[in-house]
Amino acid sequence: MSNTVNQISRAVTLLFFCGLCHFPLIAQDDPDTPRYLYKPPEQRHQDSVIIQQRPENQPEVEVESTEKTFEIDQDSLDTRRRFIEDSIRIRQEFIRDSILAREAFVRDSIARRQRIIDSLSVFVTQLPRLLDASFKAISEQIIFRNSAIVIVGDSTLSDYNNFMLTFDFSSPYTPWKSTLNLSDRPPEFTFDKNGKIIAIKAPQFVCSYKYGKHDEILVINTKSSILTKNGQKLYKEPVDSVFFDRQGRVMKVKKYVQYYQAVNNYQRGTRLYPDLEYVKQFDYDPAGRMTKYEVTKFCSRSRPQDPSKVCTITLFTIQPQGNKYLITRQNDPENEYSDGTFTYEFSAADAPVSVAFLNKKMTENWKNYIEVNEAGNVSRYLYEKNGIVNQTLLINYNDDPRAKYKVEKISCSFEKDGISYFQKNITTGKTRPRDRLTMEWG
Repeated sequence: MSNTVNQISRAVTLLFFCGLCHFPLIAQDDPDTPRYLYKPPEQRHQDSVIIQQRPENQPEVEVESTEKTFEIDQDSLDTRRRFIEDSIRIRQEFIRDSILAREAFVRDSIARRQRIIDSLSVFVTQLPRLLDASFKAISEQIIFRNSAIVIVGDSTLSDYNNFMLTFDFSSPYTPWKSTLNLSDRPPEFTFDKNGKIIAIKAPQFVCSYKYGKHDEILVINTKSSILTKNGQKLYKEPVDSVFFDRQGRVMKVKKYVQYYQAVNNYQRGTRLYPDLEYVKQFDYDPAGRMTKYEVTKFCSRSRPQDPSKVCTITLFTIQPQGNKYLITRQNDPENEYSDGTFTYEFSAADAPVSVAFLNKKMTENWKNYIEVNEAGNVSRYLYEKNGIVNQTLLINYNDDPRAKYKVEKISCSFEKDGISYFQKNITTGKTRPRDRLTMEWG
């Protein structure tokens, strides 16, 4: 009995220990077992992958692949290739057309610019000669210097200026300088079939030109006019023959007048006779500066059969001395009252500061001062005689387009005490006296 109890007790003990040994395995398979129980890394990795095995009797199911297989369409590839080729061809044609258009534009621009330069070069070549001859033929002043004509930029010409030893001491603006605008308001030009200028219409003159065989002679026709002579109306047509030296400078000018009958008071009728009015001659030094200027005037003929007679000969000798010019005037026949020496003094801006004259008889001794404003125009003349300024001429300019007078001249007379007691507006004719006691103007 005791043996039996002992055996049962040993068997229970053995079973208890066996249960303790199998407890972790049972807890691992139990779904209610906490997940924080320790597991080896290999086991944790193995447990994270769940492998579902197909039952032995379940049939195999075909699974469609996510990578689609496309069938190659040769027609689609050809169409795509042709589209790409056409696109490239169209783009190439566009680029080529753009380049050709740009090249054509550049060629046209260069050709246009070259045509402009060529046309301006014609003016630069011909105009100085024609303008010098025209101004010296029609001007009564001594043109001792003129400016060159150059191309400014590539589309315009510089203005043409004449500088004169003027004897005019009452005109406004710049009587010592004549400017011909060749840029924004150029004259009208007429050319012949050979590209030579045969006519110029400018504000200062209207001339037509005829050339000699060797270009040493130039015939200038200026504006015609109607005059009354011996009780008869005549049509007067001036003709100037200009002779050049080997350097192309004006050497001589002969001025003729061709008279015609005036038909219907203003039309040219039957040709009557020519008349020689004057001959101008010019001398120059090696540097091209004018040194002598001689004018021979002929008496007007009343009848065609009358011979041509010389009335006066006046010779001007020009001596430049820095900013001064000494002009000696000598008449033939001699005149001690009008023969003498002029002294012109110029500023750095080519404007005369003063002009003095002393005759051979020593009876005429005067000096005129010239003042200019900011625009370079005359603002006042001061007339000095025997060392005393006895009169001035004020010149006022009005830029208002509504002004009645653009320029007004006001003469002021001075007495021996140097005070002006009388003013006269030459333009309007109004006068203004000054009270000698109160010194107030009336």
